[in-house]
Amino acid sequence: MDDEKKIARQKFAAIRGNYARPWLEEKSRAVCAWLLEWPVFAEAVHVMGYLAFGNEVVLDGFLRQAVTLGKKVYVPYVPPGGRKLMRAVELLSFSGLVRGRYGIRTPENTDVSIDPGRLDLVLAPGLAFTEEGGRLGMGAGYYDRFLADLKETVKAGIALTPQIAPELPFTDRDVKMDFLVSERGIAICRQI
Repeated sequence: MDDEKKIARQKFAAIRGNYARPWLEEKSRAVCAWLLEWPVFAEAVHVMGYLAFGNEVVLDGFLRQAVTLGKKVYVPYVPPGGRKLMRAVELLSFSGLVRGRYGIRTPENTDVSIDPGRLDLVLAPGLAFTEEGGRLGMGAGYYDRFLADLKETVKAGIALTPQIAPELPFTDRDVKMDFLVSERGIAICRQI
């Protein structure tokens, strides 16, 4: 299984890595527009997104609008050290972002975090997804560990069409998404 995942990660990292920046930005705006119109988002109070790294779908426009709408917005933060744990820290504005672990943008103040069980909606990036909600991450397991106990939280994978595969290698440790959001819209992966 590890070899299959490694091969799949290489394949989809290459696909995502070849996105032309203008195309990625255009498709990212479409994803943000779908998210802003989504009733699940409208009902959510505590929303966790992410600050794009590399050629991930860029959610900055959505996150800015969510803050403006009065949502409590959180992004991932991986503290220094070897524990491989991720926290959800509050994003109050886009000024004062710093490069954290792995060069990922994070809020300068990482003291304000939320108990993950209070999150209403988590938007998760990935290298690839299946239509059934399977998610292939980068391999460190941060999201799978973070999402493992969030039974009531709506989980949505964020990807562009080239990252959606008919099947991918998974284990029972891989957390499935409830929805899949792409530039084409929002699809239910499984009933909540």
